[in-house]
Amino acid sequence: MSDSKTLLLALTQIQGIGAVSARKLISACGGLKKLFLSTYKELVFGYAVPPRIATLFAEGRDSALKEAVQALAGAKQINARLVTFEDEDYPRRLLSCDDAPIAFFVKGNCNLDAKYSIAIVGSRRATKYGLDFTKTLVQQLAQSGVSPIIVSGLAYGIDIEAHRVAVENNLPTVAVLGSGLNNIYPKSHINTANKIVDNGALISEFFPDDSPDAPNFIRRNRIIAGLADCVVVVETGLKGGALTTADIAFSYNRDVFALPGNINGRMSVGCNALIKYNKASLVESADDIFRVMNWDIKTVGKQLSMPAFVDMTADEKAVFDIIEKKSTIHFDDLESLLLIKSNQLSLVLLQLEFKGIIRTLPGKYYSV
Repeated sequence: MSDSKTLLLALTQIQGIGAVSARKLISACGGLKKLFLSTYKELVFGYAVPPRIATLFAEGRDSALKEAVQALAGAKQINARLVTFEDEDYPRRLLSCDDAPIAFFVKGNCNLDAKYSIAIVGSRRATKYGLDFTKTLVQQLAQSGVSPIIVSGLAYGIDIEAHRVAVENNLPTVAVLGSGLNNIYPKSHINTANKIVDNGALISEFFPDDSPDAPNFIRRNRIIAGLADCVVVVETGLKGGALTTADIAFSYNRDVFALPGNINGRMSVGCNALIKYNKASLVESADDIFRVMNWDIKTVGKQLSMPAFVDMTADEKAVFDIIEKKSTIHFDDLESLLLIKSNQLSLVLLQLEFKGIIRTLPGKYYSV
């Protein structure tokens, strides 16, 4: 009889038996080894397993075991390991999800049970607005001093930007794949995937050599949601993987955040809808996440207060730079330093306040 890891991995390969059914089968038979030693009749008449499930298991067991042995050998060659729901290092967040995988491959050394974990997802066709926000958000999270895990899916657009900026800022990041660990997709992201392994992890519930397939990416979204305390949706249309991840997170009782955008923007309609129908909290900076999640981030300071992803005109940037440098400054001092008319300065200050970049204080003082 094979060891438990091999048996569990084999169970994932039997067509028609998902994570939920697999757990029920193991429980009904009183253990994994009893399950694999049982005949069709024992399953149906001894353990009350539905005939359809018993048939699928009995017919697929032998070939699945052979495939599992080969997959484990392949994983060893690429320095990956198998984690099962029976292991002590199975992520506690994921363990609370009913349909979490019973086994998955990991390559890397990330602590998946770190205190804070944030998933950042979005459209593959991200705009500059979305990419700039993603970069700023991850930088802010890095500056907060709490080193949250950044979880995403290594896809084009928002996903890969989140991973890249996390790597640049020495944040642990986890990429959940829709293909095997030995078949990185898209191939153009292989260099980033290799860097992720140094201070994070690559995760896949698929066999190492499995090719990317459309249904795989839907399946992996539940792992992205399950590994995180909350999910940030940066940009998405009314359909797409990011919205699927948000819905799954909502079903897992995870908090969801969404970046608001132009009501006519094709890549913002999904985020705006999440906010409109109270499925997501509006996010403009890392501070919004810390506040809603009630995380006690004592090191967050004025570094996090500037939403750098907001576009500013040349005049607005000039005014902002002075206010940031001075911390607090009076209107008259600003006017004298900039040598511009008071009505023009008032308009610029108003625009900066509307954008959430500065605030007006009593006595005509301004601060970031």
